[in-house]
Amino acid sequence: MKSTSIQYIIIPWDESLPLETRDINPSSVLPDNISGENGYHLGECDIFPMYLKQLLGRTGGDGVVEVLPLKRMGSSSGVYAYHYSAYASNTESGAREHNPNIRATRLAMACGLHSCRFRGTVYIGRLGYVDTSVGRQLQNLSISQDEIQGACHSPDLRSSIQSQFFTAVNDVPDWLQNSARSNYQDGESLSALASVMMNQQTSEDSDDDDDDDDDDNESCDDDGSTFSQSEKEIPHTEGNVALQSSLPSSTTLCLQCRGPSKSLCPACNSAYFCQEPRKCQTNGWYLKLIGRDCQLSDKPYEDFLAEILKVLKPGSWWATEIDGWSAGQSGSAKRVDASIRRSYEEGFSLDTHLIPVEHPVDDERWLTWPKDEVSLLKIESWEEYYSLRDIPLCSPVALLYTFPLTIYRAITQYGSVPLTVSKMLKRPMRIHVVGVEKEMNFLDLFKEVGFLLPQDGSVNIELTFVVRPDMLPPKCKMPHSGSGRGYQMRLDLASNLVLNVQSGVYGDNELNPNFDCGSGPPDMIMGMNAGLYAYESWRSVVSYLKNNPHVVGVFTDYNEHSGTNCASLGGGKARESLCINPFRQPRAMPVYCMNLPQFSNGFFYVYNEQTLDE
Repeated sequence: MKSTSIQYIIIPWDESLPLETRDINPSSVLPDNISGENGYHLGECDIFPMYLKQLLGRTGGDGVVEVLPLKRMGSSSGVYAYHYSAYASNTESGAREHNPNIRATRLAMACGLHSCRFRGTVYIGRLGYVDTSVGRQLQNLSISQDEIQGACHSPDLRSSIQSQFFTAVNDVPDWLQNSARSNYQDGESLSALASVMMNQQTSEDSDDDDDDDDDDNESCDDDGSTFSQSEKEIPHTEGNVALQSSLPSSTTLCLQCRGPSKSLCPACNSAYFCQEPRKCQTNGWYLKLIGRDCQLSDKPYEDFLAEILKVLKPGSWWATEIDGWSAGQSGSAKRVDASIRRSYEEGFSLDTHLIPVEHPVDDERWLTWPKDEVSLLKIESWEEYYSLRDIPLCSPVALLYTFPLTIYRAITQYGSVPLTVSKMLKRPMRIHVVGVEKEMNFLDLFKEVGFLLPQDGSVNIELTFVVRPDMLPPKCKMPHSGSGRGYQMRLDLASNLVLNVQSGVYGDNELNPNFDCGSGPPDMIMGMNAGLYAYESWRSVVSYLKNNPHVVGVFTDYNEHSGTNCASLGGGKARESLCINPFRQPRAMPVYCMNLPQFSNGFFYVYNEQTLDE
């Protein structure tokens, strides 16, 4: 069989050395006399591990060639990383191969493999099936440096980031744009398989009354993440620190407008803002809750609520701001009774002049306020919202209103198509809000969404809050006994807004989004402060959005780093959609693993984004 040379990439561990492209002739690795003896033939196997083993033998080393799929083969070719897992300790090259390979690790992270830590030289190759004169055959294929060069500089593939490293940025190839989503879906399949195998083994152990420990769940990490065997074998070591400290950031961005800025906030020394005369450092921030002390501890916020506002009272909506939710078992969560209705005055426990009136925007202001393409009020900042609702800038209500205003922002920014379709079908726009926790403490607060919408009957919204059963507060009962669908509640919050509460795990066999949530399938799915990588239960949501591209998925995350990674699960377009949320909570949150600005509902990203045809 005739073969031609193919190209592969070498990523040296030493960052002072450039990436290198080399050629290999497959027939030189598997000549006829060797292939016949070993049962291998060109077109039947990946010859690259054999080739690297030959190279290793020439240097006197000993070890195993490990293969990690950066993007598995499917309908298209796959891209794979090859590296030596061990070297003989008496070789000089073996000692070098213990050095962390930062660039290869960045590439793996860009592919959604965040637990990978490479050491030593790493080789990148492509493998796929090709139609030939003798049929469809497996072949090693060429790969170019342009495909991976940007990801080796930074795992953040957004064009705004990549443009910092190259004057002429090549388009990120499709396989790399979608590799994180592909690997996440592979993880879902592996997780399901591991669960079946574990259940089967448990059943067999029970039948045999065998107390021996089994290892059938080796493909699952402690945090629930799933990896291929070769992926888990890559060592997790002190290389993590080197990786974090070496990620480049040649251009810093303003936290408010995302324009280039080199002016570091003197209060917290971790966020950049534009200098005067621009107002980025003051626009939208009305409380002294973004200083460095608030990044290090919850105590300043607790003191603010307890000693300055004095709002930590029984029945107050502020209670869950202090001790959190803790799966419905925190002290404040145990006192939550979702069946009790509270007015704004009761829930906020503030002077009435600090609270918006509990009715819709008045007609006069509605008529004069700017509108968007579907005739909804355009509200671009906390300052504009406070002006619209006649609230003084000293009011702290934005700390809680971040939740309803984030939903309103999602409707105005990403809901024009589903809203238009729902109008045509003469039904409400259905929004399923998944991953609800402490929002159960202030359900009445969400009537603000209805107050900002038109009051003429042209727009109607149905919110369905989906709460995992283990996240329900203990006082929640089942008002609709006999329904067989867990905890349910319906609230008519406004003439144009219905809020349903439904318990269950969204998207699995327990809760079908098309039939078991509200009045029907969603037009939009939302997750606030979602953290899609953090919980296994988000897998079914991501899968549902992939299988239903007409459904818009809108999520928020605490910080830009997490938002970028989670957005990548929706592909390249979703990754590029990441933007700061003008209605993020105006309070810096403590974060102990990194020194990044972190805010509740800090950043938006969207899956299956749709726009109206002009």
